[in-house]
Amino acid sequence: MATFLQDSFLPVFFTIFAAVFAYADKKNGYIKNLAGHFPNRQMLVLAKFFAIAVGVLAMMIVYLAAGSLTFLIGGYRFYLESAGQLLQLLGVHYLLNLAFAAVVYLITELVRSSAAGITIGILLASGIGSILYSCINLLISKVAPESTFDASQYGLDTMLTNYGLNMTSKETIHAVALGLVYGILAIGITILVARKRDIC
Repeated sequence: MATFLQDSFLPVFFTIFAAVFAYADKKNGYIKNLAGHFPNRQMLVLAKFFAIAVGVLAMMIVYLAAGSLTFLIGGYRFYLESAGQLLQLLGVHYLLNLAFAAVVYLITELVRSSAAGITIGILLASGIGSILYSCINLLISKVAPESTFDASQYGLDTMLTNYGLNMTSKETIHAVALGLVYGILAIGITILVARKRDIC
């Protein structure tokens, strides 16, 4: 189960869904009709985010069900040692993937292009962020040679890949905090962008 959740293909699915859904109203020209029902721009953004949250949950369920079925057909067996650990794993990964989708939503709104949002999201999901983390670590090591700071520990892509079963309480709190910070910041900035731009 943890292997399925740590697969980098999962955020790619959420990237495509979030980018296409977030920009569909503008691309298809019915944004003005929606805006009439949501005079407050932040409500429109939150409504889209809620829909994305439901979509992410549904896609996770389908993905895990399909993956589990494939393993069972192949003759593999699952052994559940702790239902609590499994629920924790699922909950944390849902939060992290939702935060990732929120970031893609923000990117799509900023650049006003679902194609650009998809491209950037896929690159991030594919691990291109490691280049940025290495550059940050290099700069910090030159300023503070004795520093043990690792920028990759604060990247959503890294956390999505590394978080699995048997994580410590400290690691779980770190993952949850990271997901909340990214998600809240992404939605907050998206609301600010929506308020300042013309509806079309």
